[in-house]
Amino acid sequence: MEMSSGSSLRDRKKRAVRDAAADAALTLFAAQGYDATTVSEIAARAGMSPRTFFRYFSGKDELITHTFAAIGEDVVTALSRRPPQEGPWMAVRRAFDPLIEQLERDERGLVIMRIIYDTPVLYAKHLEKQTRWRLGIAAVLLERVRSGSGSMTEWGQLEAEALAGAAISCLEAARSAWASGAGTASPGNLLDVAMAAVSPLD
Repeated sequence: MEMSSGSSLRDRKKRAVRDAAADAALTLFAAQGYDATTVSEIAARAGMSPRTFFRYFSGKDELITHTFAAIGEDVVTALSRRPPQEGPWMAVRRAFDPLIEQLERDERGLVIMRIIYDTPVLYAKHLEKQTRWRLGIAAVLLERVRSGSGSMTEWGQLEAEALAGAAISCLEAARSAWASGAGTASPGNLLDVAMAAVSPLD
């Protein structure tokens, strides 16, 4: 069923509100820490009441997961737009570019990643979101894997999910190294090293 323009507009407005609240939360988390930040402070910074906040989020931990879910959607979109002749491994690497650019551009990124790694409930949700990333990336990779092999092999889904999982593991290793190194190394270079260790980036 095709989504109506009214429904699409509502969805965009809902995401805009959620994005604004998440952005406010990240700023507060970076400035004063996750535990010290209250829902009331987040709601006030986002220009909403606590009651409105709870219409969109179950708690402040969901603000982090919302942010990473949105990033995952952007990665999948970027992957779907890569040139069809590009190999699957390189296509995923290039699809990570928007995320890498965000890490380099947003001064809060390093602090937020450290908060995630240091907060068990956030790290658990972070890993859960990565599972959804893997499924989304694998779904886009499937046709690229099939076209590359020249056949509709029964193992295509397995190959696509394996590639997606390996790429996300490389991304996580690179981000962890970036966070533990206080951001002194380029996250893009770290990701190149990690992915090249698994398979050449031609």
